[in-house]
Amino acid sequence: AAPLTAAVGAGADDELSVALCVDAQVWRPALSVVHSVLAHASARTARRVHVYVVTPAADAALFEQRVRCTFDDAWHARITVVPFGALPVEAVLGERVRARAGVDTEARLQRAAVYARLYLHELLPAHVRKVLYVDADVVVRADVAELYDAALRGGGGGG
Repeated sequence: AAPLTAAVGAGADDELSVALCVDAQVWRPALSVVHSVLAHASARTARRVHVYVVTPAADAALFEQRVRCTFDDAWHARITVVPFGALPVEAVLGERVRARAGVDTEARLQRAAVYARLYLHELLPAHVRKVLYVDADVVVRADVAELYDAALRGGGGGG
């Protein structure tokens, strides 16, 4: 089977991109979010939706394995695990947060998953121009297409 970290092919102009940034501590809720997004996609939306699970590189194998065990092959094609290395979180958050995170590199990476959403423009594939971000504590109860396709007033990040 192809790795879930494989890049999505070109020609994804119509892709409805959804992202969540998580670490191994929240793998169960994260997979519930992914399921709720995919399960509530209408037949028309289903061909467009693609979920990106952005996670520290140390947790990528866990997410790939859990996705394979949880979802059927049709859904695998719509889920990509996006591993990331160290983020410049210390520069953004400063000494106070760095001290709280401790000296353990793994602890800092897990904490970095919380802030990875700030770097989605760098972490997601280049063809992704717009993304709907969801937290790991969100349950989607309707098709996300209407929200995704809505133009945001002021253009602040929306299409």
